[in-house]
Amino acid sequence: MKKKIYTTAIILIVCALIFASAGCFIRDSARDKYYIDIGQVEDSRVASIVANNTVASCVRISAEYKSIGRVSKSAGFFVTSDGYVITNRHCVVRFTNGEDLPSQSNSNELPIHADYVVSDINGESYNARLVAYSKSADIALLKIVPKILDTVVGITNDFQPVVFDTESEPYYGERLYTFGNPEDIGFIFSELMVASPSVKLSGNDSHASIVLDGNINHGNSGGPLINNRSSVVGLIFGRIEGKATNLPVDSDSKTYGLGCAIPAKIVTDFLDAQNIDYDTYTPPTDGGAADGE
Repeated sequence: MKKKIYTTAIILIVCALIFASAGCFIRDSARDKYYIDIGQVEDSRVASIVANNTVASCVRISAEYKSIGRVSKSAGFFVTSDGYVITNRHCVVRFTNGEDLPSQSNSNELPIHADYVVSDINGESYNARLVAYSKSADIALLKIVPKILDTVVGITNDFQPVVFDTESEPYYGERLYTFGNPEDIGFIFSELMVASPSVKLSGNDSHASIVLDGNINHGNSGGPLINNRSSVVGLIFGRIEGKATNLPVDSDSKTYGLGCAIPAKIVTDFLDAQNIDYDTYTPPTDGGAADGE
């Protein structure tokens, strides 16, 4: 009788241990599946991945106005595979008054002729022509001019266009990126943080701007503002200075370290007006990855 009791007790203990270990296994598996320790997330390569995905879409731009002896150096990016390039109006458009818009007394004046050269990351340079510019936003559109030899031989260039994301609005603290050409030293990749997703810098602006905390220098103008999905959410157009804000022109107040960008929706609306097809990011509906259209 005692032997049976001992045997039963041992069986019960063993069963209890088995169920206990199984329970621990189930709980641990569930925790591994649904719980992520933020300290274990590896995001140190996000910036390098974004840079790798987008550098071939970015360009350096030179605009030479021979009649006034002036050269402008800036950045831009391909929006179509056949060579349409977006940049800032102030980088590639000049009138006789020295500004990027004509004077009110001569509003029908045409821009001064400029020789445009667009260079990609591979060191290839192409001549380009001015296609259109916006009078209400700091946006301009260039088009690569095929090389004569390429045309004769029948070679067609296939450029890598960006993908626009007009659905995901930037939020406070979000990390974004840009490729620029500061001081014409080459392709410079910078990390930025959203200081404010929407601010009207002056009463003359037709749209709000994305304000960025980071290094924006001369030559960054025209570069893409890129999110961590390697999609373009804006167009860099400058840094905040006294004349660009609501402060009086003679104000002693100075602002440092803040840049600004035009939201992607303003850029795509401009492209729509020019009947230019471009790729857009579509958020996934099933939790999977999304591609450009």
